[in-house]
Amino acid sequence: DGMLIAKGTGPTPLVSEAHDWSHSHGCLYLYDAIREAVASEILNAELPHGAVPIVAIIDAGFSLARTDADEPERCAILIRPAFLRLAHFERSLYFGTSGSANSDQFQDSLRVKDAIHFADEHTQRNARNPNDLGVDLSALYLRLAEQIAASRAHRLWTGRPTSDNITSNAQFLDFGGFRAIPTWKRGTDGHRHFFGDEMRDVRHSPPSLAYFFKKYSRFDKAIANIDQLLIQIEHHMEAAFLHHCAEACALPQSSPEALHFKALIARYYREQQRIDYAFDQPTKHGERHDWLSDHIKGKATQGSQTGEEINSLLRALPNAALHLCAANRWLRPRPRLSYRVSKRRAIKLVRSILVDRSSGPERVSAFIATEVAVSRRVWKGLPPHWLVLGYASDHVSTALYFFDTHRMAHTVQLEGPRVHGGTLLFGAEVADETLGITNSGHRTVARVDCEPTSYLVGLSLNGRASIPAALLTFPDAAVAAQTLSSTTAHAT
Repeated sequence: DGMLIAKGTGPTPLVSEAHDWSHSHGCLYLYDAIREAVASEILNAELPHGAVPIVAIIDAGFSLARTDADEPERCAILIRPAFLRLAHFERSLYFGTSGSANSDQFQDSLRVKDAIHFADEHTQRNARNPNDLGVDLSALYLRLAEQIAASRAHRLWTGRPTSDNITSNAQFLDFGGFRAIPTWKRGTDGHRHFFGDEMRDVRHSPPSLAYFFKKYSRFDKAIANIDQLLIQIEHHMEAAFLHHCAEACALPQSSPEALHFKALIARYYREQQRIDYAFDQPTKHGERHDWLSDHIKGKATQGSQTGEEINSLLRALPNAALHLCAANRWLRPRPRLSYRVSKRRAIKLVRSILVDRSSGPERVSAFIATEVAVSRRVWKGLPPHWLVLGYASDHVSTALYFFDTHRMAHTVQLEGPRVHGGTLLFGAEVADETLGITNSGHRTVARVDCEPTSYLVGLSLNGRASIPAALLTFPDAAVAAQTLSSTTAHAT
């Protein structure tokens, strides 16, 4: 019915004849499908406009070797909700033949025309506003700027932001090259794609899209001044980047301290971008002491004076422990999301499943949930007065353990889907009265006070459900919470 899209079922008809081997067959390795699912979950959780979610991973039933010397790897089909890529609104100029109404390129022009008309009609049905019809390219690219800014701030690299891996809602998709990186240095994947060069890629697509929308759209949504829009995109991206950095450190956006912090971060980022390096190169023991996380911890033996100034600023704030814990959580490296580690772990999982297939789907689901849980660092909309202690997830429900510095209470925030008048939490159905909920939507979010050690041992909800211990913990936040609790108790 057009609601789902499959990836891994063969090459796209629009692929250039100059393609490389990996784009020639249209197959998808199972380990790459698993990596994409992990990336999608992380990006959906941490970026303002998310990523295209993965609905299902299906075993394709065959294996494929890259070369005769390589061991064949299992293939898969990835199922996602239907979406429109920005590239769907552009011509594939090097595709097939030309010269007649039956040519490939003429048919491709009809494809683009149909795609733009579909977008017009879809938006018209949903907008209910006759003055706001068709795709708003200016608003779309400002959303994209926010996406890139957040991924840059959180050091989640999805590859080049070209029109073929961005949807019409500014969501990201296709994460074969996805990785988390520990710094803001100008890293490269070896294909001349650099972290920090996103604006260079963004500049290419607005003129192309504006041309085709002006040509085929039934509504006047042309960009009046593309050069002015590109300047606006770049400024919006920089402002959003600094906003996410300050928010990650629990700094009030309008405070003088936040403005000072943003100025230092902007300078530090520029310094980092002057350093080129290759992604995923192993670091020898004792060499890595110039990351911002090292400066915040006071362990930097070399690196930036600006990094030391950022550290000094955070330590001088009235609630220094709160801001330092937030900064340490945000900057903590995500080793399982490095390209090499994530690929190696996914390959190991696939090969073990092929040996014993009795519980393959369950093991894949558990693997994805675990990789996501231990790799989370950022929670959108997190109140700045929460000290995050730990996090657990089973891919359906989640538990965020934290210390509320306003209430001086240890609490767990539980989230799960609605089922039969209750909530599904870690495999058990929990009634609303157990959670103290009177009304909710498709998912329930509830907060329950708990013991200081619950994040380490788990807890029971009146015998109805067992909430597991955190898979991911932040020990410095636990120490800060204990100190604040002791200080408050002593004062009382």
